[in-house]
Amino acid sequence: MPNIYNKATWDTLMRQNASCELISATSSSVKTLLKIDGIDIRRGGGEISNTAIGNEALKNANPSAGGGVSNTAIGQLALCSLTNGARNLAVGSGAMINNTTGSNNTAVGAAALCVNTVGGGNVAIGYNTLRNSQTGSNNVAVGINALCSQNTGTTNNGNIAVGAYSLVNNTLGVGNVAVS
Repeated sequence: MPNIYNKATWDTLMRQNASCELISATSSSVKTLLKIDGIDIRRGGGEISNTAIGNEALKNANPSAGGGVSNTAIGQLALCSLTNGARNLAVGSGAMINNTTGSNNTAVGAAALCVNTVGGGNVAIGYNTLRNSQTGSNNVAVGINALCSQNTGTTNNGNIAVGAYSLVNNTLGVGNVAVS
């Protein structure tokens, strides 16, 4: 069983390391458990297997409406627009910031998959990877700006780009592979 401290005890323990604030439920959908140096640590979107660390991360997840479960968001605004997507991982400031219903995505890096709204099964690792892919699915991009120009459309599925700037100018296509 974890130790549970009241505010006075917590402040005494943390005084030397950080500005801490224990917070109770702030709304029915997001429960902030702790704020350290202005960073929220909470169960995002209710209490059903979501984890959020960062200001406004997972702020709109709504598992009580049948979606937004089993997601992890770490970073300011990571997965903040999510309403019904499931099993997403977003790490980095603005990672998957516009994703609303896309599921099974992994985005690691600032602005990774940031325009995605409904695409699923994507892996974006690195700053700005798969940035403009709004609906594409089953794409893999690894490296700064890899596949960052891929536009909206159902014809943007199954592309693989490994290396900085790989397929950086690719806007449409299925099954492209580039390693640089």
